[in-house]
Amino acid sequence: MTGFSRLLEPPRLRTAGRGIQDDRRATWLELFFDLVFVAAVGQLANSLIAEPTTARFFEFLGLFVPVWWAWMGFTFYANRFDTDDLPYRLLSLLAMFGVAVLATTIPSVFDGATTGFPLAYVAVRIVLLVLYARASRHVPEARALARTFLSLFGFAP
Repeated sequence: MTGFSRLLEPPRLRTAGRGIQDDRRATWLELFFDLVFVAAVGQLANSLIAEPTTARFFEFLGLFVPVWWAWMGFTFYANRFDTDDLPYRLLSLLAMFGVAVLATTIPSVFDGATTGFPLAYVAVRIVLLVLYARASRHVPEARALARTFLSLFGFAP
């Protein structure tokens, strides 16, 4: 395979019978991606520690669930599809930027700002939908699965 074709390698379905190792290890990009989510959870924790009340806990929970759901969406994708080409990396970097913006908007949500967090969350979800649309296009045997995730991540909050 030439160097250029490796840059545009479509996703592959990860299954035990296709020669892809079962003991998959996270890439450096995925570890950095997780670290950006840790920063978002850290911002949430700081807001809860600053005002440890029952009301603040439920506000914390209301923001934690979307952050966790976004992280789970990318984790589901990375575990199901074996992809490490240029489009995947660029989309991952774009999603990381969105999560970083999401993390920086968390303190302002507790102060009453209502636009930054949802806009960043929607941007992160759009990147996830693009990844699943790409998988649906390139992996015929996983098309039904990818479309299920497209609908779930597209319509669920």
